[in-house]
Amino acid sequence: MAHGFHTQGEFPFGQPSNADKQRNIILANAQGRFVDMTDQYGGAATGWSRSVAVGDLNRDGFSDLVVTNADGQPAVYLNGCHSDIPTLTVSLRMGNANTHAVGAIVRVGEQMRHIMAGGTGLYGSAVPEAMFAFPPGTETVDLDILWPGGRRTTEAGIPVNSYVILSDSRSGSDE
Repeated sequence: MAHGFHTQGEFPFGQPSNADKQRNIILANAQGRFVDMTDQYGGAATGWSRSVAVGDLNRDGFSDLVVTNADGQPAVYLNGCHSDIPTLTVSLRMGNANTHAVGAIVRVGEQMRHIMAGGTGLYGSAVPEAMFAFPPGTETVDLDILWPGGRRTTEAGIPVNSYVILSDSRSGSDE
């Protein structure tokens, strides 16, 4: 969670500050409740943070974070998850103006991801990709894709621990 700055006086003429020293925090979902993991993961900066962007920066299958700051450089947090967890990242392509298939739904078994763009905080954005994790021992999965416009496709036998780009061959025109 990124905490923004406060202003003293009337912004933009007042002096920006973080007078109460709000710190950024990292919360982990522990079976339905959130646990503060900030100290363990080093995210306790007290800068004037504006947003958090999520994506797999180093293509290791795990979500990484970039925290933007109004008063300095962004902070980059590379995820160091256990390597025995099978993962899959799916990127969709369409041949129309919606090149990243924003609005598509990708389902693997009980897991479902919506392909979205923008909107993870002020000036932040998430990568329009679907990321999944699976139980150890999983080798391949079947994907069910509902493309924008309503067309449904199935991709069988997709190997895990990979980054795949799938295209909707019938999306040559705007829908």
